Amino acid sequence: MRQIFVVLMILSVFALNGAAHDYFPLSIGSWWDYDGEELDSLGNPIPGSQYNTTSTITGDTLIDGNIYYISESTHFPDEADYMRESGDTLIVLWQMMDYVTWVEADMCILPNTVGYTWQALDTVTSAMGDTIEVLFAINGEVVDFGTWTTPGGIFDDTYQLHIDFYIEFRFSEPDTTVITGISQDVWLSSGVGPLEFLQPASTFFGYPNPGFSEKLVDYEVVAVEQYDVTAQPTSFSLEAPYPNPFNPTAYVTLHLPALSFVTAGLYNPAGHKVNAIADGWYSIGSHTLQVNAQALPSGVYFVRVSAGDYQNTQRLVLLK
Repeated sequence: MRQIFVVLMILSVFALNGAAHDYFPLSIGSWWDYDGEELDSLGNPIPGSQYNTTSTITGDTLIDGNIYYISESTHFPDEADYMRESGDTLIVLWQMMDYVTWVEADMCILPNTVGYTWQALDTVTSAMGDTIEVLFAINGEVVDFGTWTTPGGIFDDTYQLHIDFYIEFRFSEPDTTVITGISQDVWLSSGVGPLEFLQPASTFFGYPNPGFSEKLVDYEVVAVEQYDVTAQPTSFSLEAPYPNPFNPTAYVTLHLPALSFVTAGLYNPAGHKVNAIADGWYSIGSHTLQVNAQALPSGVYFVRVSAGDYQNTQRLVLLK
């Protein structure tokens, strides 16, 4: 359930004064590092539940004609969020649960919503043949504005948002409606992004769901380049990776003159792939790919990239 509320935070950003990317910068290579802990029903830290997580904008991809930025978290390595900016709104492609289809969630409701706005998410059929209609509603408000402090520093121009999220399940057999919900507070700072998350413990369909608190300890926001159609690549090319030598993260920029299916990987001198970098459709333009060698020993490696008929290999040196 936690990933849902990372999404809720993103969806709420658009209503703040300024462009969406001011409060959640969508630029490849930007990252946010948090110290977190789970909370019990009284809001107290659960012993032994402390963790660290880093969220990174790792790349972008083309889905249904739209360019989405990919956000990945070390705390949830098997999950990713897909986000795109439309004016002052951040739109997230997300999946509520495994059996619900992917949809675009465009929650243009903060801070002026009165009551709850219900939106149909999906209709599914269970193994028993009955129909289940799934709906969701989000209501939020700006609680405060000012300065906020985390282990990562003191930040001005910070909004505190309170968000209530509800899911409604309408069963056909028997004719029953079940509603459940969770709340979260989020602090967002202009030019930085999310500073802190606070979600109380709750009960979800009768199952206890621990709360959590995450506070920013470090971050890096890469400058967002403005889109310029006249500056689009006219040929395939791959820039030299940087930094090189590196430890443990490097970046390589790929220029595409057309929509292309891109595969990229990190290989050792024996030719064995030791890390996947990219595997999907990429739009026309320049794309910065992240190379992560956190779990690899020092040595010489090679980045191999293919896009259609284009192929290129770049040499990297990992020094730890």
